[in-house]
Amino acid sequence: MDQEKISLSNIWDSNELWWLRAFKLPTLKWTKPIIKYMGLPTSLADNPKIWASIYPSVEFEYHRRSKIRKPEFEIFQGISKPLPWRQVIQSALQELANFLGRNVAVEFEHWVIRHFLYKEVHWSLNAWSYVLDRACQHFDYDGKRVAPPAILAIMLPEIKKLVIYKNIEELREIIRRISPPPVGEDKPLGICSNALWIQDIVEDESIIKALKIIASKTNPQEHKEIIQWAEMQAVKLSTGTTLINAEDLQGDKYLRVEPPLFDFPSILDFSK
Repeated sequence: MDQEKISLSNIWDSNELWWLRAFKLPTLKWTKPIIKYMGLPTSLADNPKIWASIYPSVEFEYHRRSKIRKPEFEIFQGISKPLPWRQVIQSALQELANFLGRNVAVEFEHWVIRHFLYKEVHWSLNAWSYVLDRACQHFDYDGKRVAPPAILAIMLPEIKKLVIYKNIEELREIIRRISPPPVGEDKPLGICSNALWIQDIVEDESIIKALKIIASKTNPQEHKEIIQWAEMQAVKLSTGTTLINAEDLQGDKYLRVEPPLFDFPSILDFSK
């Protein structure tokens, strides 16, 4: 799937590996110390055993699909044709809804989509992380800092802990320390792939929280001023580097109280 555009025609019908990877993360016991930073629905983060009881059926169906490509998997011989992937996702989320409520299931579904299936979200939040971090750096060490609007300057003490690189790096180090050692294909990375995903998710969710705070405390004119400042700051920072692109900010889309893709349709809206 083209991750730059979400298509309703195949968002739930393919991408099996990405769904499986995302669905697995809340079941990892070693994530307990940092699960609250991952942006999962609160009731799910507080009760991961509920999802851990549902996830095995998703994993089983994933491997049943592999049977078609790898008939040598004798353990699956004699098992009927695998279910359509859309149905696998829908059944798992419906079971979660039965335990914790439909809103929790939909929120979790959207969490998966924004972190694993829609790359634009990560690039936009990454751009915002650069400009907000620079706003919190009062010393203009390279001449690239653009003074933030007064309304944003007032909020910097509140959002600083969410956006400055030092704090985010500390969380990344905690994840590295508590995660299991890498094995197999992960060995060259020096860290297991699940930990890498969680590091990016924790960073993105921190920026989402910061943007929510800003959006909740500004009127339309102030909102516009902050977006204009962010674009100017991004242009300054992009000089001589490809780490940030001002076009990625998409302020009207990401500087808001609601999380990215909050209004995206849910598989639970469709009949099986």
